[in-house]
Order: sequence, then C-alpha cells, then structure tokens
Amino acid sequence: AAGPVAPSEPALSLRAEQALHGLSRRERQVSLLASEGLTNREIAGQLVLSVRTVEYHVANAMTKLEIHSRRELRGIIGS
Repeated sequence: AAGPVAPSEPALSLRAEQALHGLSRRERQVSLLASEGLTNREIAGQLVLSVRTVEYHVANAMTKLEIHSRRELRGIIGS
C-alpha cells in the first residue's frame, strides 16, 4: 500500500493511480495541474518552476503515458 497522500494531491480513481504510478513526483504534480486545465505558465507559477521545465515534465509524462494531448490526460485522470 502507498503512504499518505500529500495534501496538495486530490484523491484519484484506481485507474488514475495506476496510470500515474510510473511518473516521477514532479511529473505527477504537473500532470494533475495540467489535467485541471492550467496552462504551462500557470503551473510554472504555482510550482515555482520555469515554463520550460513544466513543458519538459508534461512532455515526459505524456510519453510515459503514451498519450498525445492534455485532453487525453484529463480522460486518464478524470477531473
């Protein structure tokens, strides 16, 4: 079983948990915010990262999840 969920992370469905399992902590954070409709700039501001770093994490997460759009990301995570 996993440890306690960080307060900033919402409870996810089992399907979403399984999909996000292979992501790094930062890729998971960025993916969750992107799935809520935030832009890279908004995510960068919230997590105190550069926009380029957010782009990098989004791209890595999408590659690992084998998806090609934020719409697919929302479908996996399910708002």
